[in-house]
Amino acid sequence: MNILKKKLIAVALAGAASAAQAVTIDFEDLPDGTVVDNAYFGIGAKFTGAEVLDSTGPSGNPVLFPPNSGNNYVFDYLDGTIRVDAVGFLWSLAGAYITGNTEVFLEAYDSGGNLLGSQSTGGPNFDPIGTPNIFLSVAAANIAYVIFHDSGNTFTLDDFTFEGSTAPSPVPDAGSSSLLLASALGALGLLRRKLILS
Repeated sequence: MNILKKKLIAVALAGAASAAQAVTIDFEDLPDGTVVDNAYFGIGAKFTGAEVLDSTGPSGNPVLFPPNSGNNYVFDYLDGTIRVDAVGFLWSLAGAYITGNTEVFLEAYDSGGNLLGSQSTGGPNFDPIGTPNIFLSVAAANIAYVIFHDSGNTFTLDDFTFEGSTAPSPVPDAGSSSLLLASALGALGLLRRKLILS
């Protein structure tokens, strides 16, 4: 095996290993009132409908809606829905800590819009009605996006966590290292086939 083949395999295997590690987004690096959108695009997640709330600020309520960690979390500022899309790689797990004043649901979908799994808080869980920060998660192959929603009231989300898989996402970030990794993985597959046929 020549040096180029060895390097491509090493890059692909290292990328596959890092893609499988859990990533947690705690929102502590964004100021109060920030609409999240593409803030975490480079690490594999695109948010829709999420705005940062500092629990110690004038709009925060750390008594009824305490953050799971730190001071910051996000809330559903649009219509009772927060959507998070996988970027660069599909996920094998996605979830977050949720506190709501009505039942909140998590639904995970593949790139074809097929439901892969769901969970809910089972009812309101803000303090003192219930136990704040229930971790909702779905583990399934090829999660393309997740939707957190309630009945249109409000909820908070903290410590969004996902694990990547090695399957390319349908919405790759052309400027990121994810596209390079996808190319390396494709090259690894071709090299394996070539080595087997040789």
